[in-house]
Amino acid sequence: MVRISHPDFYNEYKSVRKVISIRVGSLVLKVLVTDAQTGEPLANTTLTITPDDGLQRSASQTAKQSIVRKTAKGGGLNEKNMEEGKYIVTAQKPGYKDKTTTVSIVHGERAVLEIALDKI
Repeated sequence: MVRISHPDFYNEYKSVRKVISIRVGSLVLKVLVTDAQTGEPLANTTLTITPDDGLQRSASQTAKQSIVRKTAKGGGLNEKNMEEGKYIVTAQKPGYKDKTTTVSIVHGERAVLEIALDKI
């Protein structure tokens, strides 16, 4: 063990090292999708989350950078490990009008987004 065999080196290393916490797996976005009239949660709603950095992209470029997920039984979605920035979120469910909104992800904070879909 270096601590025992080279104590001077070990103590110097320990005093100058910098520990960086990367918070792997932290929850950054919580989404709840509901029926606008009844307030009931909507399971299996497709959410497409795309970075909104103001750049024009082709459809294939946008698809590569998008996160596509479905809501759970309770209408919710929890997303981890998103980079800081502004995102466009589109909710789609058969029988309902699509809805698009934006959300900002800030380092160290959890964004909460509630989306109410109107029936067609």
